[in-house]
Amino acid sequence: EGLAGAGTSKYAVFGGGTGNSATVDAYSSSLIHSSPQDLSVGRRLLAAAETKNHAVFVGGLTSGNTAATTGAVDAYDANLIHSTPQASTISRSNLCGVALNNGLALFGGGQSGSVAFPDVQLCNQNLIFSDVEDLSIPRDDLEATSLGGITFFFGGGNEENSSYNSSGTYTLAIPPMSAYMFDGITDEETVTFSGTTLSGTGTLNGYIKPTGFSLSGYYPQG
Repeated sequence: EGLAGAGTSKYAVFGGGTGNSATVDAYSSSLIHSSPQDLSVGRRLLAAAETKNHAVFVGGLTSGNTAATTGAVDAYDANLIHSTPQASTISRSNLCGVALNNGLALFGGGQSGSVAFPDVQLCNQNLIFSDVEDLSIPRDDLEATSLGGITFFFGGGNEENSSYNSSGTYTLAIPPMSAYMFDGITDEETVTFSGTTLSGTGTLNGYIKPTGFSLSGYYPQG
């Protein structure tokens, strides 16, 4: 109970759990079991997600005290080699993680003691974390999934949904000073950014939520 799991190109990896366990178990595609190096910090109610090259475990609760949270990060590569990237700047448990189709991962929500978090962080292929747009409200025990380059965060302690959703042909208003994480724009769509319309083929990464859309990358002017 309270453990988390994520995949690599060769293994399904599970870590943490009841008793603030540091144990990690891995299973190959042939269901052969192995025991990689333990997590750096024993914990439960952590989150895990896959980046392009790693299964990444983030956060968690280190004791029975609900405020005893950690920002620890543990990563396992395709050969189950363990590393400890720089810890997340947010110490929290009861968060969720989701893999994106471009080899990145998002970790969002969570709590520490009686405080819930709206924060969402992006983990890139070099296992470096950066902040992106917050969830619409702080919450814990939420779920997330990614579909065709679109990421959804759903439910949680405050029972409100943030839909990171788009489909069809339309124009999105993008506020200045934006961040990362969405790659679903096609050349059938246009985007307005600070008064400039962008359209056509190109590389566009962004992050959608009801309060705005943020992006990075290159897209030609229409």
